Amino acid sequence: MHSGAQSVLFVGDLSYSDRYEHNDGIRWDTWGRFIERSAAYQPWIWTAGNHEIEYRPELGEVATFKPYLHRVTTPYLASKSSSPMWYAVRRASAHIIVLSSYSPFVKYTPQWWWLKGELQQVDRERTPWLIVLMHAPLYNSNEAHYMEGESMRAAFESWFVQYKVDIVFAGHVHAYERSYRISNINYNVTSGNRYPVPDKCAPVYVTVGDGGNQEGLALRFSDPQPDYSAFREASYGHSTLELKNRTHALYHWNRNDDGKQVPTDFVGEQHSTEEAEEESSFPETRRLRCFALRTNQMSKGLLLLLLRQSLALLAYLQHFGGRIRGIPSKSYIFVVCNKLSKDLKTVS
Repeated sequence: MHSGAQSVLFVGDLSYSDRYEHNDGIRWDTWGRFIERSAAYQPWIWTAGNHEIEYRPELGEVATFKPYLHRVTTPYLASKSSSPMWYAVRRASAHIIVLSSYSPFVKYTPQWWWLKGELQQVDRERTPWLIVLMHAPLYNSNEAHYMEGESMRAAFESWFVQYKVDIVFAGHVHAYERSYRISNINYNVTSGNRYPVPDKCAPVYVTVGDGGNQEGLALRFSDPQPDYSAFREASYGHSTLELKNRTHALYHWNRNDDGKQVPTDFVGEQHSTEEAEEESSFPETRRLRCFALRTNQMSKGLLLLLLRQSLALLAYLQHFGGRIRGIPSKSYIFVVCNKLSKDLKTVS
């Protein structure tokens, strides 16, 4: 795809500065200067990951997320949030909700109350697409971080189904996975009713934690592949979501290291004219079922580039160079970033 992204959704683990606890934040600043060539031209919408916690009592750092909060600005006050860790923004026809996997979220906590109110006031006429970002995935068939998102799933999944969230993006697991539309809101340990079931009112769950990092890929998936898992692969990559209009979108995932523009994973389903008109008339019933299959079209809508750490390791790569544990070489990352910056300058 050759159109420039108008927003970047970054699902946590930004600079990995917590691995350099004695460098006094220099790692953060280097990473910030690197992404500036992209962030200067369009919004980067962030969620915090576990590598942003940076709790170091042995160094006297007892305030969590301190470097992150001092460097990353979020528009939380505009969405009446009490914390910059969770907030909502509107971009074109999308209402994007950002949650914090590592802040309290159980019943009656500030994040719980805020999300309840935010979902209730989403205007699907104005923003028919409803997207949620978080760090720890609610559904994950990889052995890495398996079931870590279960508590948040139990707290929020019923709301995601009730308010017909279209898609939930997460990171954390260093691999890629996309689910079918599923829900597990009737989970019951006693009865054994514990497996996700198909649910056309539920969101698609996408784990895109494979952008690049110093820890390598999470190579071990459960075997066999669960029925709810539509596609999974442990390769470095990134996802793109193109909202073409109120009812149609294109989503695809590309590997970072094979040099191919053809997507490895994409979803396509075409509405009939009657269905599209019906869903326009009843936005509360509109689902993310419409995808354009062609990947060579220029978009006039909103293009969201979903990243994790695919552009996050410039300083490390500049210092050591070449390919490090499967991370794309710095020359390739520069090509991606320069191309992105060039495209973004043309975005009105």
